[in-house]
Amino acid sequence: MPQYTCEWSATIVTYDDHADIKPYCCKCWTCDACQHLRLRQLYCLIKSGDPTTWITLTSRVTPDNTPDVAAQQLVRAWRLIKRRAKTAGIAEHIPFIAIFEETKQGWPHLHIVCRAPYIPQRWLSRCMDELTNSPIVDIRKIHKKKKLANYLAKYLSKAPERYQGCKRYWRSKDWTLKKPDTPLFDKSRYRHTFISNYSVQYALEDFNRAGWYTASNDDGTYTAWPTDQSTNPFQGYEHTEPQTMKRQPGQPQAPPIRADQWLEEISIPGWDE
Repeated sequence: MPQYTCEWSATIVTYDDHADIKPYCCKCWTCDACQHLRLRQLYCLIKSGDPTTWITLTSRVTPDNTPDVAAQQLVRAWRLIKRRAKTAGIAEHIPFIAIFEETKQGWPHLHIVCRAPYIPQRWLSRCMDELTNSPIVDIRKIHKKKKLANYLAKYLSKAPERYQGCKRYWRSKDWTLKKPDTPLFDKSRYRHTFISNYSVQYALEDFNRAGWYTASNDDGTYTAWPTDQSTNPFQGYEHTEPQTMKRQPGQPQAPPIRADQWLEEISIPGWDE
């Protein structure tokens, strides 16, 4: 399996009138280059469910407990709270997405964004006191999208914490309501996609030398537009299979390879069927 880093890999998609350049990301939360992209992805996932309620469950810090065990207790407590809410007639079902946050003490907080009717704060606090001996809870109604954005900026300004035996975040199957109206790529205008093990910066330099205009986008990608005198910098290159490169622990990363050394063409599953 080739070991490419996010800073030195790029994906290039060319169309009739422009080209898209984006980093070929490892998508790891621990990667400095990918963390802000994963956070943006999480924000979009939260907004796609049209949430109405923001809940924060806390865990009491005790000397005979650990953050990992406390996180597991919060997961179990939320599962039981949903069952109790159904039994008490508060909510038949609660679509949600739950995200862990690490406090300054290193202890977990569980933020739950959900679509739910009115949930009494005292009832929720009493449930948490019985289940985890941690009655401090926070529940707020989300009336406006701006308020949701403020919550996201305040509580999710860093990557969700990963505790042993727990996911960073998870959701119910029916959480997402909004889906894209159009596919990621317009097949009728799509020409070819390249994944190359040279950096985005090299790709931008190649496009600029070929007479293309380039601009950055808010999501970390770039767009290039041709001019009357520009040429496709990747047209006519021979497509060869890249050699497998493996990096042993402690060894420095190999320098990036230029586009004219190799390009690998890939296909999108389902497009040619």
